[in-house]
Amino acid sequence: MIIRCHHLREAGIMKHDCCSHCHLLAGCVVYELPNRHRAIFCCARTHSFTPEEVEAIAAKIPEWEKQEDHPYVPSPFSTIPPAFRPAYQAIQRLEQNERYLAALLFGPIPIGEPTGPSELEVQIIVHKDAACHNRSYLMFEGTRLDLLFLSLEQFQERVGCEIEQLNRMHNRVRPLAIAKSVVVFDKTGRVRHMQEEAQQEQPPSLSPRIQQYLQGLFSYYRTRIEHAMRYDPSSALYVMDDGLVGLIQFHYQLHRRWMVVNRHVFNDLRHWDRDLAQLVVSPVRFDRNALVC
Repeated sequence: MIIRCHHLREAGIMKHDCCSHCHLLAGCVVYELPNRHRAIFCCARTHSFTPEEVEAIAAKIPEWEKQEDHPYVPSPFSTIPPAFRPAYQAIQRLEQNERYLAALLFGPIPIGEPTGPSELEVQIIVHKDAACHNRSYLMFEGTRLDLLFLSLEQFQERVGCEIEQLNRMHNRVRPLAIAKSVVVFDKTGRVRHMQEEAQQEQPPSLSPRIQQYLQGLFSYYRTRIEHAMRYDPSSALYVMDDGLVGLIQFHYQLHRRWMVVNRHVFNDLRHWDRDLAQLVVSPVRFDRNALVC
């Protein structure tokens, strides 16, 4: 397990606040612990642990591991706001028809009340005689449904093609689409089984060369920001904004976490890196009064 800043503060070992400039390095201080555990934290603490502190950390690890065993996985109705539920329930009712075998929602599920027409991507598994490669589009109570009707064999072929494409990527950051999909219903059980297998897939580890490159990149951004803060604070804000998404993506890669869509990043970070979530969220405030048409 990787021990982070918030773990050390919880155990009473780290007393100081995290440094807002270096925390994204997520590894400027690394300490090897017994049983292949590692402590990776920012320069708010730089000296080695005492034997007593190592013992205190070891005593807390089982509790922290249990917390990590329950990652942020939103339930269908917590991710689908009320405005979209009529469409969701209409898809559920297809289960009563024998020609429909399963239904899934793909893509980033909308969160919060929509401000205009929104879209749900739906793949419906049907018997072979009802399959169709062409997409259908339907407006249903303010929601645009992007519908695709596939046989189970066609669906499995599409997933297989996605696996081949992802395996050819040297810098893969996202899981299979089916892993993050919402299964509305599944009569055969085969779709849920495919989803469970995809969800158990782990992000690839980074080679030492790539890790060294990323650490150098973080250091480069830090130097640019520090320089700009002394001479041009507005430019510093621009550099931070311009590089934030990429830095967070690299942070996920270093910790072997699948990247989530941007709108879910803050919620996801709160469940495994509360320190970074707080640092990122604090300056990112949406001010409606600042919008200018």
